[in-house]
Formats: sequence, structure tokens, C-alpha cells
Amino acid sequence: SINSAITMHAAGPGGGLVAGEILSFRELSSIVYAESSASGGPKMKAVNGLWIEKSLPIDPKYKDLFENFFKAVYVSVDFRSKAEDVRKEVNSWVEHHTNNLIKDLLPRESVTSRTNKIYANALYFKGAWKRPFEKYYTKDRDFHLVNGTTVSVPFMTSYETQK
Repeated sequence: SINSAITMHAAGPGGGLVAGEILSFRELSSIVYAESSASGGPKMKAVNGLWIEKSLPIDPKYKDLFENFFKAVYVSVDFRSKAEDVRKEVNSWVEHHTNNLIKDLLPRESVTSRTNKIYANALYFKGAWKRPFEKYYTKDRDFHLVNGTTVSVPFMTSYETQK
């Protein structure tokens, strides 16, 4: 997931990504971005997005690269006067593409009038464990967020060896 965002950034204006590295990403993305078949196995979906300040001078070929190569949403936005609206738009996009599991990726005040770009990648995975976790062992524990805050979330626990 982070690899996708970094690769999109590197391929953009001033990123310096070379053709060979883009081809390497293409090989990986053909595996990762292929939505799972209806064969009843695990379901995985990955999507990318780029929200970019509309006042920035961007070569149109980059829009084509993001939309056609990375299969990314490419949106020109007004961070200067509508940063909060853009934050809500990105959060809504992430929520939709994670089947409502991630509702507030970007917290309040994380997007400002000084923001120029947001690279987003959402990964949805649903599958069954070979050895299911016992709900009885699920306990709320502290989870530490990037911004330094701590939230309580359910942690699955198993005392069996998972293979």
C-alpha cells in the first residue's frame, strides 16, 4: 500500500522515477490490483487516488499516467480555499473503497491551505483464516496512531500456531 503511494509520487512531476522502475511497478500491480475472482476465495481490492492543488502547473501527461497506468483517481482541487472540503472528499473516497471500514483517514486540520497533494491508497481484503480466531480471546487494547494519540481497538488473539 505504501509502495503504491511512493511509486505514484516518484512518477509525478519532479519525482525522478525511470521507465524501468515503472515497468517493475506494472508487473507488481497486475497481481495486486486484479480484483479477486468470484471463485469463493479471498477478496482483495486496491485503489489509488491523487488530489492535487489546481493552481500547480502540471503537465497533462501526468494525469494520463495516473489514470491509465496507476488506475488512480486524479482530481484537481482547491486546497487554498476549500481544504476541509477536500479532506472530507478524500475520507469519503477511502470509506467507500474500504467497505466503510476506514471512516476518517485524514483527521481534522491535517489538510490545510498549504497542502499541495494527497496521494491515497486504499486496500480492502476479506478472507477466512485457516484456523479461525476464538471471539472469546478478542480483547480491547491500545493502538497508537501516527499523530501520537492512542485509541482502544479490538485485538484478535490466538494461542495456536498460524501457518
